[in-house]
Amino acid sequence: MADTYYVKLILHILLLLVLQQSHAQNLVPNPSFEEYSDCPSNLQQIAYVIDWDEYTPSPDYFNSCAGISSAGVPSNMFGFQYPATGSGYIGLTTYYEETWGSSNSREFAGAELLNPLEVGATYYVSLKASVSGLSEDIWPNAGSNNIGVWFTSSPSLSHTHNLSQVYSVDIITDTAGWQVIQGSFVADSNYTHIVLGNFFEDSLTDALLLYNQSWTNHIASYYYIDDVCVSKDQSNCFQTATINSVPKIEKKLLRIVDLMGRDTVEKTNTLLIYIYNDGTTEKIYRLE
Repeated sequence: MADTYYVKLILHILLLLVLQQSHAQNLVPNPSFEEYSDCPSNLQQIAYVIDWDEYTPSPDYFNSCAGISSAGVPSNMFGFQYPATGSGYIGLTTYYEETWGSSNSREFAGAELLNPLEVGATYYVSLKASVSGLSEDIWPNAGSNNIGVWFTSSPSLSHTHNLSQVYSVDIITDTAGWQVIQGSFVADSNYTHIVLGNFFEDSLTDALLLYNQSWTNHIASYYYIDDVCVSKDQSNCFQTATINSVPKIEKKLLRIVDLMGRDTVEKTNTLLIYIYNDGTTEKIYRLE
């Protein structure tokens, strides 16, 4: 009898631990984009991220396994950033406006949650965002607000429907660190999917030009995204509002590209762009 009692007691304790873990778990699969089916070799390869999909064409996946390439980490086509966690993150266009008119151009990425949301339950949401590097040679030149999440049960090509359960009211301008976007909401449906991006039209989005480029006629915002969390446990997702964890490193040359962005080698009588591991670039013309 005593043995039966202790067995039941142990099973009861294990059940409580499982329930507690389930209550506190992050419902987002592969939340920091560490698991992949293949290492990215170029832009627009978010399909390589396990459990994640593009909900409009052309979101990007960046990982240190890509080495020195347009999809590399920390240096890539859009700038220079270390992951907030691990070795990978994704990137999205959150605002794009031509000088002759707005187009509500956006990029969205999403995933199926590990469990559907419960109607009436409060959920806490967080994600980390960093605006891509800004320079004369990189096309994103601005910051925007409204970066956040949309929960749905009908995943499809997303659009600017002016609805987002949690999003950034302020414009994120930090290129050195990661800013945490976080909030909570009460689920009004058994949502099964989470989508990332800016779901508000241009007329409801604030954009701030952060770098004047002599050659362009657009205002464009592009953000790196990492560490996405959805949980019923506030302590599981909510965190310090500002993350600054970029280590100081010795400046080294990473690559040399021509004005078309193609990798090349040092040569004379040609204007070339030198890209360094601290995110800086130089245009150099060497006479023979």
